[in-house]
Amino acid sequence: MKKIRKTSICILFLAIIIIVLCICRSVPAQDSDVRLTADRLIYDEKAKKVTLEGNVRFLYKKTVLSGSLAYFNMKTRKGRIEGDVKIFQPGTTIVGDVMIVNYNENVAKLKGNVKLVTVRDLESSPGERSEMLPSGVTTITCDSLVYSWLTREGTASTDVAVEQKNRRAYADKAHYSGSSDLITMEGRVRFEEGSNNWVTCKKAYIDLKKETFMAVGGVTGNFLVQEDKKKEKTEKAQPSRPADKIILPDLPYSEKKLPE
Repeated sequence: MKKIRKTSICILFLAIIIIVLCICRSVPAQDSDVRLTADRLIYDEKAKKVTLEGNVRFLYKKTVLSGSLAYFNMKTRKGRIEGDVKIFQPGTTIVGDVMIVNYNENVAKLKGNVKLVTVRDLESSPGERSEMLPSGVTTITCDSLVYSWLTREGTASTDVAVEQKNRRAYADKAHYSGSSDLITMEGRVRFEEGSNNWVTCKKAYIDLKKETFMAVGGVTGNFLVQEDKKKEKTEKAQPSRPADKIILPDLPYSEKKLPE
């Protein structure tokens, strides 16, 4: 009787794992394997809900969704991940306070202190050795981000800021495309470089590989033009030299004329 109970428990546990994996299916079966790891799993059969606790990780191809606590509703195919929330893909890392996951649409919505960091190899100019170029790091911060881990595209909203080296851009909304390495910013866009150069416009495009910025619509800008006065300042700083004098050495003592 005990063996039958143990066998039933094992079968039930395997069934739960299979159900959870089925929830995670988002594309055709042959290409939708999702691995799940956690310290603890709790299954509510009546409510059809699964709770995952401790080091929760969902691995799909090269994408990892992680957190410390996760809830999933098998009926709605939706879930919530909390604590150290992170989405990792090669070249891109996204963090936030809370992540709402919708496996029907393959989309995750991150809320609170959202930060997307992406690293791209910069494109070389003609005649330039590409292997000598450093990687370009771009950071997007916002309060809310809706991101598709399949298309690698997302829409950021509320307090959107983009930072790239000494360049900064702000907007009401921004669309990130990891496949095309492009950020499209809309609504009260302001681009700043250094402390004196800035541009405002209605829409802007940032190329992540070329590290270029293009402004469109109602463009207004301010640029500090620095004249090359380095030579003039150098000349003023140096005092004028007197004409060289010819200094004759004293004659030897024996040849000096003595006073009478």
